[in-house]
Order: sequence, then structure tokens, then C-alpha cells
Amino acid sequence: MDDFQSIHDIVSSLKSDLSDCYNCYCAVFTLSEWDNILGPVTRGVWYNRFYTPIADDAIIALSKHILNSELSNSTQKTRDLKEIHTKLEINNNENVAVLSFIFYGVVKKRCSILSAFSILIPLVEFSDFMNFYDFVILRITWCLQVFRIPQTGKKKELGLEVLKRDIQLLCRLLMHLKTCSLSDIINIESTLLCDKVYYDKIFLCKILTSHLKTCGYSIVIGSDDSDIDDMIRTLALFVAPECRRLCLISRHVPHCRSSEDCSKSLYHNTDEWVYEPGLRIQGLRVDDKLTDSPLLELESLLRDSQLAPYPSTVIDLRTKQLFVTGDVSRHQYLCVKEKNSRLQELWLETEYGYGDNNYRNNEEFVSVDQSHSIIEKFLSELSTLKDSIRVHFINIFTHTLKRRSLTLIRYLEVATRRGKLNFGHPEIRQLMRDLSYVDEIELQIIISTAEIIKPGIYYILYPDVPVQINQTRQIMSTLLI
Repeated sequence: MDDFQSIHDIVSSLKSDLSDCYNCYCAVFTLSEWDNILGPVTRGVWYNRFYTPIADDAIIALSKHILNSELSNSTQKTRDLKEIHTKLEINNNENVAVLSFIFYGVVKKRCSILSAFSILIPLVEFSDFMNFYDFVILRITWCLQVFRIPQTGKKKELGLEVLKRDIQLLCRLLMHLKTCSLSDIINIESTLLCDKVYYDKIFLCKILTSHLKTCGYSIVIGSDDSDIDDMIRTLALFVAPECRRLCLISRHVPHCRSSEDCSKSLYHNTDEWVYEPGLRIQGLRVDDKLTDSPLLELESLLRDSQLAPYPSTVIDLRTKQLFVTGDVSRHQYLCVKEKNSRLQELWLETEYGYGDNNYRNNEEFVSVDQSHSIIEKFLSELSTLKDSIRVHFINIFTHTLKRRSLTLIRYLEVATRRGKLNFGHPEIRQLMRDLSYVDEIELQIIISTAEIIKPGIYYILYPDVPVQINQTRQIMSTLLI
């Protein structure tokens, strides 16, 4: 795209790019860069026709405004070339909220260009959009990291193509979440915990134990939509109401994209699996044909699951098997490794025309078959209650887990002197005695709940082997404040 095109030419040339996304909260996406002679220059505008049109001059003015703000000035002073800063502003004149990402777009031979990627959200959609705020931040940050790779190589024109494709994928997902995600209030009669529904309590106890140990992130796989959705609603009862909008019902879209599109996609590896990293709970409907090894069917899902911020419990309703992607420490290490590997692959493809598949992680799902006494006791007490008060009993249970996790956080702050002291196996045994934990599984459930409240605290009890000691101490000192 020519940077010297007129405002109307830029907008009109890209107006139809997001016409198939429709109702997805986001009205306009803009990309601007700083030019030392011309000042802020708009490089791209992606327009959604579903919403009330915004004047072309207003779109360009809003896209350029962020580069002159205080945040962009502080970014220039720090010269942090890797950080992507975010800023949210409300513009009452245009009735939009502007979510901006400020970063350095081109970093090569000591030359960097300050850039800003902005999302214009109509104020009528703003309150609902905030339910997905953290998810969008995580997704766009990764998209911009991918966007910067072609900018440093020989094929700079690929940058806008990659960014446009990722925007379309995000818009389609937001559109799907808007219509198919769970509501804040879940009817107990639509779950497996209803008195009228008979379900294998032993298997359900194992599911809930693993679900809580993976910070409330799960993937439900099955061949029947109703069975999958019942399990999703059941698991969502143990997720905070404000996070249930990130729980998506089952989907199966076979051959939804061409093989060429799938090979270029950085989130989907096949045309059968539709897995979205970052969602709390999601269902995937697959064919009822079982292979000799169910794990073979999960290989295409494995790499994408490593892009999620937390590990996931994979629930196969066909075989009644459970798999996990490791504990929190291991998963977050593999998440960073996986992202770096994908960026390396994209850089090799844009720079030399070929990718490198040898880097791919060989980590596999781990089969789990554990249940815990607190979950068994909870289900036993729940079965004696009427449906009208079961939801309140579940809320009390989840609230108790949260209070116990806050107690654990405070205990670790004092025991480690806010990260100045190490925490080894003798200290863990003393912690379990002081806080009356039955066994280590109960401790893992509580620390996983605490990880959502205080990200990084899991490293104190269970630091992963690849994580260096000084890095662990840095996490402890920065997060325990």
C-alpha cells in the first residue's frame, strides 16, 4: 500500500475486507507509523460495514492520534523494542472507544519505526466487548509479534497480508463468541449436576479434579453435540461468572478452509480441528470413528494448545479418557518456546522461502486418572440437595477455593519474604501441615486457583527445570508485591 495515498483512497480500497465478519464488536482496525518528515502516516484501514460508518477523516485522525500521546512518548524514551504497550481511550465525539497497541514495527540495522495498531469499538458495544478484553489483548499482541517478522525481511508486503488474515480470524471468533458463548448465569438443569441426570460420578470426579488443576481451562472432545455442551456447561459452573463468556459450545467445521489457507494459518493446523487458544472451555466435535490410539487424533491439537496462557484438560467423552498438557510451569515454558519457534519458522519462510519443521516440540499429552477426596465429598453433598439450591452450593465451593488460594498467596509472601528466599520441598511439607492440606493434589488445586489471581505464583512451589534459578527469583520478587 502506498503511504502517500489520499485518505479516501486508503479507506475505500479496504472497506470490503471485513464485510464477512459482521457483528463482531470491532468497527474499524487501523495501522499507522511514525515518519520523521511527515509525522504519523496511516498504512492500513480495515473497515466493518456492519456498523454505522465513521467519517474517513475521523478514522485517520484517530489512528494518528495515539502516536502523539504520552504513552508513545514514554515508549520512545525507554526504547524497548520488544514491548507492545496498550492504551484504551473513549472518544465521545465519534462515539467510539479506541484500543491501541504501540510497538516498534521494523527493527533492522538499528533502524526502528514506531507503530500503532488501533481498534475502534462503538460505545454501544463497549460494555460487552470488555468481557473479552484480556483475550483480545493476548490475541492481538501475538498477531503483532507475527506482523513484525515480515517487516524485517525481504517480503515486507507479506506483513499487511498476515495482519489482515489474523484480523479476520479474530473477528470471526468474536462474532461466534457473541452468539454462541455461555451466559453469566447457567441453569443447573442444563448440566450434568442436575438431579434428573445420571452420569458416571467417578469419571466426573476425575474431570473436575483435573479441570481445577489446570486453572479452569478444558477442551471437551466428543461425537455428540448435546453431550459436549452439557459437559461444557457443567465445567463452566466452576469458572467465575465474568469468565463464562469465554466458554464456547461445540463446533465442527470440516474442510472449512483450503489446504493452502491452513498451511499459512498460525493458529489452525488442519481443516478439521477448530481450536482457539485462550478460551476457557471449548468443545470440539469429531467423527465417531475411533483409531487404535486416541492420542494420534490429538497431535494436530497439541501445538495450538501450547499457545494458550494456561494448560488444558482434554476430555475425550468417547473413550472416557483425560489428558493434560503438563502443569502450569511446564506449560508456560513450552508456550514461550512454541511462540519463538513459530516466529523463527515465519522468519525463515519470509527470508529464504522455506520453513523449518525440525524445531517443533515433541511434548505429548499426559494421561491422568486422579480424583480427590474434596471433590468426592463435594459431589456427595451436592447429590443430597435440591436443584433449586445446587447452584448456590457450587458458588460457595468455588468461593471457598478462592479464599483458600488467597490464604496460600499470603502464606508464600511471608514465607519467602516477598521472593527473597527460595521455597523447597521441606518448606512445602511444612506448608501442607500449616494449612491442613490432605495431600499434594489438594495443594495443586489451590495453587492453580491462586495462579489466576496472582499470575506467576505457581513457579514458587513448582519451578520447571528449564526455567533458570535467577529467572524464578525475578518472578518471585516482581509478582509477590
